[in-house]
Amino acid sequence: MSEYNYFCRGCAEGGSLCNSVTGCPNTSFLKWARDHAEQFTQRFSPPLWPPTTQWVQTEDEEAGQAGCHRSKYWCQYSHGFPDRPRVNDTDYERALSVLSGDGPTPMLAIKLEELEDDGWERIEQFLGAPGLNLRSHEKLELHLRVKKGTFKPTEEQMKEVREVIDAYDRQLYQAVPSHRHVRGAVL
Repeated sequence: MSEYNYFCRGCAEGGSLCNSVTGCPNTSFLKWARDHAEQFTQRFSPPLWPPTTQWVQTEDEEAGQAGCHRSKYWCQYSHGFPDRPRVNDTDYERALSVLSGDGPTPMLAIKLEELEDDGWERIEQFLGAPGLNLRSHEKLELHLRVKKGTFKPTEEQMKEVREVIDAYDRQLYQAVPSHRHVRGAVL
């Protein structure tokens, strides 16, 4: 929702996503959601898509159907990931494994609403640097920025996003463990 209001309706960041491909700023919320679906499942499902080691262009790489280089994340994102195969159960299982800390690279997933609970301390422990005092001295308030002209979807639209368009991302968010401790320390 925030992304749609910011990038599409607000033409933020120089209107970088306001183009004939996205249809912004005049595209519908549901079209935007469909074109940018399952972002977290895509991003955390190894092997990372596209099959390059990083989001960098390779010398022999050719542009795909949208004129994007497959390895350029921003280009793919701004065009709704046109060359990406549809997310599936295998992608979901791999993303869950990575975000649960079972992947080849150590990972600490902290849900935004957990930051003020024990998230900052968990980050310090994960980094092996307790006492960094990362916690903000101000109370974190979520979802307070409502700007004039902010689009508010209907409950039916949100149901379609949650249950159809971003079903894997929603399932992933619910399945990622909410830790109340860090290895070697109970918080």
